[in-house]
Amino acid sequence: MVRDKNQAADVLSKIASSRAQISKGVFVQDINTPSVGTDLAEKSHNKTLLVGSAAPTTNGNDWRTPFVKYLCDGSGFQDKTESERLIRRSKNYILVDNRLMCKNASSEVLLKCISQDDGIKLLEDIHAGSCGNHAAPRTLVGKAFRAGFYWPTAVANAEKLVQHCEGCQFFAKRTHVPAHEIQTTPSSWPFACRGLDMIGPFKSAPGNFKFVFVLIDKFSKWIEYMPLVKATFEKAVEFLNQIIHRLGVPNSIITDLGTQFTSTTFWDFCNDKGIVIKYVSVAHP
Repeated sequence: MVRDKNQAADVLSKIASSRAQISKGVFVQDINTPSVGTDLAEKSHNKTLLVGSAAPTTNGNDWRTPFVKYLCDGSGFQDKTESERLIRRSKNYILVDNRLMCKNASSEVLLKCISQDDGIKLLEDIHAGSCGNHAAPRTLVGKAFRAGFYWPTAVANAEKLVQHCEGCQFFAKRTHVPAHEIQTTPSSWPFACRGLDMIGPFKSAPGNFKFVFVLIDKFSKWIEYMPLVKATFEKAVEFLNQIIHRLGVPNSIITDLGTQFTSTTFWDFCNDKGIVIKYVSVAHP
C-alpha cells in the first residue's frame, strides 16, 4: 500500500503504542479477549505444522523403527549381516523421551529424526517455499540439518527434488550451451578476408627483432609475416601496404583491439583502400 494512503492507520497505531492523549473525535475500544477464536487458531497452527513427531509411526517402511526397537529392548534383524549393520549404525542415535535423536559430531547438537515423507516436505518448503531461493541440493540439506532435523536419505531426496523442479530447469545455468549462435567467417574467394595480429615480445634475435606481425588468409591459409624491432601503427600500415602490392586489396581484415590496429592512421589507410576492419577478442583474429 502507498504510504500516503495509510497515514490514518499510522497515526492510530502511534497513539495506541505511545499511550498519548487521544484527541477529540477519536473513539477507543479496549479488547481484553482475542478477536480470533481459539478453534480457528489451533486449526491454523496444525495446518502450518510441517514436521511431525520424532517417534516412529506404525508404518513398516519407517526407517526409525529398527533403531528404536534395538535401543529399547536390543532386538534386531534375523539376518546376521543386517543385525551387525544395525548395531554399528545405532551408535549414532539416542532415545530422548522415546524419541529418536541423531548425534551430530560436528556441532554436538542432537538432531530430531523425522520420516522420509516429512523430510521431503521440509525440503520442498526450503527449496520453493515462501522464503525459498531454489538452492542446490547440498545447500538444502545443510539448511535442514542446521534447523535440527535429520533423515538418512536427505541428499538423495534433495537431488531428486532439484532435478524435477520446473523453475530450476527454466532458470538454471546452461554451461554446455553457447551464449549465442556461432558467427562463422565466410570466405568467398582467396585473399578476400584476412586475419592480422601481432605476437611477442620474444628474446632479441639478430637485428634486435622482438615482435612479429602475422597475416593469414582465411580461405587458403596463406601466411605472411614481418619481424619488428618495435611494434607501432606505422609499421602496421607499412606491412599491410606491402601485402596489398603483392596479393591485392582484401575485402575485410579481422584483428584485435591492439593499439597498432586502432590508431587513426591505420583506420584512415584502410578507409582509403576500402577495407572493412572487424575487431574481435584478443588472440582470436
